Amino acid sequence: MAQASVIGGDGCVAVLSRLAACLFVLVPLFLSLLAALLALPLWHVECHYAPEDELDEASCALVEWWLYVMGNVIGLATPLTDYRPRSERGVSLLCDALIATVSDLNGMFP
Repeated sequence: MAQASVIGGDGCVAVLSRLAACLFVLVPLFLSLLAALLALPLWHVECHYAPEDELDEASCALVEWWLYVMGNVIGLATPLTDYRPRSERGVSLLCDALIATVSDLNGMFP
């Protein structure tokens, strides 16, 4: 009995379904988790060490910082949110520089 080739038949469908699962599930999941990990220290510094007069309820939502980082990581020209780091603390600047570096690395792989 002949084996099914990878180019045609069931082998091609299996390869394409794995490729689709990787492109449409694993890559977005990885980028979302990476953005969440990069947003946590930025959110912590901006919301917990900011002066009381600069704090508002909306800017301290973790989802706003995740959207900020996600927009930078995927390289959008139009930001997903209006929030950005405002403090001049070293940790905040370091996190923002790390996010910019990760977003620049994203453009290296077409």
